[in-house]
Amino acid sequence: MDTRGDRHQHERVSSPISISRVRRDGQVERLGQWLHEERVLELEREGFPFLGPGRHQLESELPWIFWDMCPSGYLGRRLQAQMPALRLADNPRDWMAGDVLRALSLAGADLAGSLLIGEESVQAFHAWTSTDFAKAFEEAMRASVQTSGPSSLGGERPKVLYSHMLAKFAPPSTSPQGQRWSDLLRVEALCSQTLHSAGVLAAVSQAQFVAIPGETFGRTILFVDRFDRLPPRGRVGVGTLYWLAMDRWGDVALPAPEVLARLHAEGLVDAQSVEVCTKVHAFSAAIGNNDAHLGNYALLFDDTGRATLAPIYDVLPMVLAPRNDELPDAWLTPRTTPIDASIAPWVETLVRAVDADLEISADFKARWRSHIGV
Repeated sequence: MDTRGDRHQHERVSSPISISRVRRDGQVERLGQWLHEERVLELEREGFPFLGPGRHQLESELPWIFWDMCPSGYLGRRLQAQMPALRLADNPRDWMAGDVLRALSLAGADLAGSLLIGEESVQAFHAWTSTDFAKAFEEAMRASVQTSGPSSLGGERPKVLYSHMLAKFAPPSTSPQGQRWSDLLRVEALCSQTLHSAGVLAAVSQAQFVAIPGETFGRTILFVDRFDRLPPRGRVGVGTLYWLAMDRWGDVALPAPEVLARLHAEGLVDAQSVEVCTKVHAFSAAIGNNDAHLGNYALLFDDTGRATLAPIYDVLPMVLAPRNDELPDAWLTPRTTPIDASIAPWVETLVRAVDADLEISADFKARWRSHIGV
């Protein structure tokens, strides 16, 4: 469990810190300010997740959405390496409240969601151009080449947010681990397509084999449309369930459907969001996704701060993913739990799509089908 929010922060943080929002039309409006020493959120208008105008005294060290916005994993490590002036620890899990506020206010022009923390983020947003987006993608491709071994520290996959896309990079397919990640990214795209065909709103994605500058062999890249971006410069509020559950209940091990059910009981999300989340969670279990944690489910926030379930993303059979750069095949056993009848057609559709994809290895297809029992 990540406990950054519980650690004492000795460094004083300048206060107040402005909070602005990029609307769907690309215009920026001020929402209010964060008084860090007092732990007070002063909001002037609607638009902040779950909170309306007024003065809100918080018990937590930061609003949960601040922790959620801050880059983590591979993206957090890239930020630390690219901006040493931020004085961030090498591991984002060690970042404390002051570190998060520096990252949000000094490097927060293009983070997930619609909020801009600090005036410098607002200025940087106005100065952002498509050239910056293209440069970010080129840098990410070079970084994926330079990553030592098949995966980065902690097993996190190289990725980049740029323009209206998220790109995930597989290692070169010349190694067993690289081929496995290539297979997984292709299946991830097929999972999204399967959910779409079943009427579930899922992130639009496409897997492509791309030549990488500096490499003899190319690699598979999964391009995912960012559902928190609207062309040309509009944004949509978004937040994962992870930090929300940490803030409200201090428990990030809760199943996503239970979190949605609790929020529905409080009148914060609609019943359809709970129903869809429950079925998608069952689908994940049926196809061998053992990584359906709260960070892989999100909410979209409208202009008033009310929420609905975000498009589904990161659904793939992670039980077959390399662990510490080793294939888990020797430990795979057939799944024993029965497939829920309501999502059985989804599984059948996915199996047909995987079988028809000639770019997915025969070895992967056989091992995956054996594991899920179809």
